Amino acid sequence: MLTASVKDRLGASLRPVTSQEAKNYGLSLQEGLTINWLDPKGPLGEAGFERGDILLEVQGRVIAGMDGFVNLVSALPPRQKVVLLAIDHKTGQAGYVQVQIR
Repeated sequence: MLTASVKDRLGASLRPVTSQEAKNYGLSLQEGLTINWLDPKGPLGEAGFERGDILLEVQGRVIAGMDGFVNLVSALPPRQKVVLLAIDHKTGQAGYVQVQIR
């Protein structure tokens, strides 16, 4: 299953942004994915991500839904470093973070 691939490669599971999150951060409902589970020893956990943070881009490509994100991550070579644009759920600030996927 492809979503299991994302969980294995990033150490996180994601879900679509809720209408409340979209409103809070000025996003559209088709924009970004929210981290709803995180392995603290996984790539995202080690990079400082937390449950509730929102991923907006991978390698400069806007995340427009779960399927596109899963396909993009699944196609990346193992141990590749990728740049993610994300929103910190505590501060609402967006920033770029480099992560090495599994």
